[in-house]
Amino acid sequence: MKLARNLSLVACSIFILLTVTVMVKAQTRAEMVKDNVKKTSDYVLPFPGILPDNVLYNLKVVRDKVFEFLIIDPVKKADFYLLQADKRLASGEALINNSKFLLGEQTISKAEKYLIQAVDMASVAKARGKEVNDIMERLKKAGQKHAEVISALQKSSPESISEGLLLSLSLNEKAIAGLNNLLGPKEATSSSSLAPK
Repeated sequence: MKLARNLSLVACSIFILLTVTVMVKAQTRAEMVKDNVKKTSDYVLPFPGILPDNVLYNLKVVRDKVFEFLIIDPVKKADFYLLQADKRLASGEALINNSKFLLGEQTISKAEKYLIQAVDMASVAKARGKEVNDIMERLKKAGQKHAEVISALQKSSPESISEGLLLSLSLNEKAIAGLNNLLGPKEATSSSSLAPK
């Protein structure tokens, strides 16, 4: 009994030590990424947390899937998808800046798919008569920021992932087009500058 308790204490201690080490390393990476990105929009990406190259990342994915399943309100789910899109973009950017190009490109592609899901969920919320002005404004800014970051990465990345980043840009354009359709003709013309050039 004592042996089992001691083993569980050691295992918990190792887990906590690894988690703290990973968080410090990820924070250092995120600070490096922030220094490298030229800020032209006022939208700030969140801290990515554990990156996909970490052994604990699968636990994070399972946690996020549980959260996604439990969220019923379409506005909150759109907000959740936007957060996932932003975190994936920040993670992909950090990976590419750390020369993990393929994994970074794949992560950015997932980010843009989450952005599309966020727009789709905002559409569901609007159809149900929910207040969506706040999420729509954040989606507009996020779409612009995503296009900005992906374009910058695409210009500075190796040829091997350039095509994948271009595909991510086209997913971003799809999200922006969906948002413009959701806004309607009057508001879409004022946000037509969102489309990446």
